[in-house]
Amino acid sequence: MTPPSTILTHNRERSSALAWGSLGLLAVSQLGFGGTSLARLQTGENEAAACASIEAAWSRGMRYYDTAPSYGRGQSEHRLGAFLRHVARDGFILST
Repeated sequence: MTPPSTILTHNRERSSALAWGSLGLLAVSQLGFGGTSLARLQTGENEAAACASIEAAWSRGMRYYDTAPSYGRGQSEHRLGAFLRHVARDGFILST
């Protein structure tokens, strides 16, 4: 996956594309990315489509991502991880 072109941190710089709110003590984008769509085993979501989905979410300012081992037997985590490994860890919120 291509690394994000702009790295924004959730606690310093915020994208103006989305509204921000609080999750406990954390500042998060009010819209999040649900990783279950990355692991559609029945429809055969391919790597390129998954990458395009994550890149579109990132470019629109989403910094809150949800994934779980049960999403495609770990496929969602793998695909999100491939993208987010290029981002500073304080640049996003990950929940599972």
